[in-house]
Amino acid sequence: NKYDNYDLGYSALPIITSAVTIQGNGSTLQRTGNKDMRLITVGESGDVTLDSLTLTGGRNPYYSGGAVYAYQARLTITNCTLTGNSAAGGGALAFTNSEVAVSGSTFTDNSSYYGGAIYHYYSTLTLAGATVTGNDAGEGLGGGVFGRGGEMTVDGSTIGNNEADTGGGLAADYSEVTIHSTTLSGNEAGTRGSGGGLYFLDSQVMLDGVTLSGNAAFYGAGLAALGGTVTLSGGEARDKTSP
Repeated sequence: NKYDNYDLGYSALPIITSAVTIQGNGSTLQRTGNKDMRLITVGESGDVTLDSLTLTGGRNPYYSGGAVYAYQARLTITNCTLTGNSAAGGGALAFTNSEVAVSGSTFTDNSSYYGGAIYHYYSTLTLAGATVTGNDAGEGLGGGVFGRGGEMTVDGSTIGNNEADTGGGLAADYSEVTIHSTTLSGNEAGTRGSGGGLYFLDSQVMLDGVTLSGNAAFYGAGLAALGGTVTLSGGEARDKTSP
């Protein structure tokens, strides 16, 4: 069965609008069959915690969030794996006007048109001790992560081998971004794309102890920024040469 909401799309579970904890204990939630649907949808005023759960196979080609989507909600994801999901935006996870904290979790082999693994719109994202690898945003932005507006904090994470036309690893527009003790490696922007590792547009950015290694792009193999400010502290850059 699937639950239909015109604004949010199809969902495997009913839309959650209260405080709910899903303790997976290592179990897997997976879409089967040929119907398009997201796995979990958190609606307005919802406050959801997902722990020790694998989310896979979510498919939502006309909406955001292949596995999980949150709207005007709070979401906490700990020790989870989101893999093999796809959507229009945020192949694994997407959220709007929400507060989301992710820790100790892995995002791999997800795909979308923007934000291969994660997409957020005017929200707050905290990503700690996370692994974001092998995701693809095609001709869009942010092979691993893409945020538009709001705040993004990334700490002690690995973002590697993701692909997008712009911002192979992570991209942000009109945002406040802090990245600390994080490695971005092997990410790629498109043939004429910008920011193999990182891409920022009109954003306020602080990079502290960030390692950029083996990323590739036509413009700015490790980092490309248009407008805004970027402050660097420590870290190192060992990227492929841009033309």
